[in-house]
Amino acid sequence: MAKPPKKYDGLTKEQKKFLKKMLGIKKLEDLDVAILKQLKEKLKSLKDVRNKNMLIYKLWDVIMCVIIASFANNNTWDDIHQFVKDNYRWFKSFLQMTGGISCVDSYERIMALVDSDELNKILLDFFTYIIISNSIKINMLNFDGRIKI
Repeated sequence: MAKPPKKYDGLTKEQKKFLKKMLGIKKLEDLDVAILKQLKEKLKSLKDVRNKNMLIYKLWDVIMCVIIASFANNNTWDDIHQFVKDNYRWFKSFLQMTGGISCVDSYERIMALVDSDELNKILLDFFTYIIISNSIKINMLNFDGRIKI
């Protein structure tokens, strides 16, 4: 009887290594889906400027797919689309994916509509939260005299 495939079999060795390095984990199985769900909840606060009558894909689903695929060193829209296609079952475990997998053009079009300042703030707040919650000490010397708390 054949073994069932592991959920990260679709990733190349380079992608797995890159993801582990970026997320500071030893095994991809350590990637906590609960943390990804928290990010998804934060992304729901993004302003969606698309026509409400024409929506197929949830904004936060598309953005989560792009962020995670980018962490796996997928830097083109075609690569991101292929990564999501290859890992669809895993993405479905924490995203709704109501419209299925976005096409290449949809990723690009939707990301172009997102307010980059708003997205940057959400991501910065989220990753700061992860760093603080994991008790990673960051030593920072401010040369301008301001103190960040």
